[in-house]
Amino acid sequence: KVHEYNEQLKRSVDLVIDKTGKPVFESEYTSLSEIDDYYKTMICDVDGNHVYGLIDRQGNEIVPCKYKADWSGFLIQQKKILFKQDEKYGLMSFDGSIILEPHYTSITNIHDRYFIVKIDGKEGLITKEGVTMLPIQYTSISVEQDIIIARDDTGSTLLKMNNHQ
Repeated sequence: KVHEYNEQLKRSVDLVIDKTGKPVFESEYTSLSEIDDYYKTMICDVDGNHVYGLIDRQGNEIVPCKYKADWSGFLIQQKKILFKQDEKYGLMSFDGSIILEPHYTSITNIHDRYFIVKIDGKEGLITKEGVTMLPIQYTSISVEQDIIIARDDTGSTLLKMNNHQ
């Protein structure tokens, strides 16, 4: 991988080159980062805004490079992306199907099985399929293996999950 200035785009781009020094595919991406059998793509515009996407090793687009997301927002094994729209977070599959509408102030991936979602300082727990396990009413939620600790104004609740899902 090399970084070079692209005269046509008027900015630097990352290129993946073969053993002869020729690009494997045309790149418009400010940054390419290897993850499993893919490259996470990032384009930084002149205002410093970042958008992200995903391509395969031959440069074929898997997820268009147009989503605001945390760099860690690509869940490769699940084929999902945590994205940001209008300052709220949501979850979608790589094919663009929305799993969680962007209503949340944050979404945290827990062990690639659950998501802690937050709205107005309150937290809830949702499965990777988008099913609500705990409503958004807790001050904090912790998940360790099959144990959930949910805290609210009255104290803490300890829950054991049935892993026969």
